[in-house]
Amino acid sequence: MKQSLKPFFGILLIAAVVAGLILVPKLLRANEVVPWTSDYAAAKQQAATQHKLVLLYFTATWCGPCQEMKHTTFADRDVERAMTAKLVPVKLDVDENRPLAQQFGIESIPNFKIIDGEGRVLKEQAGYMSSGEFLAWIK
Repeated sequence: MKQSLKPFFGILLIAAVVAGLILVPKLLRANEVVPWTSDYAAAKQQAATQHKLVLLYFTATWCGPCQEMKHTTFADRDVERAMTAKLVPVKLDVDENRPLAQQFGIESIPNFKIIDGEGRVLKEQAGYMSSGEFLAWIK
């Protein structure tokens, strides 16, 4: 190998290692298992039919805590089982659902509301919740 190419290959090797250190943890993160719907009206109808309540989850793609919950709280099978047993989960992006976000007075995200079939808020919580915190909150 030519002496003049050694620094180039050294830099290339360092770049590959750094890229691997950044990308590998992201690829190994747990994926969301909660069966979200984004159709509010259909969720209310489904909840009425199944005698459940509706969980509204207001989020956004740019929300750091929301993205973290996707790979922690909502990747937890216990959360998924407990949630779907008595709730119809609805994920609503605040940027795509501004009228609903305004209707429910959303000022910060993540934001959670449990509502009845009439749309009345029975319980609400804002902010990041771990799996354990979320399970305790939905009970």
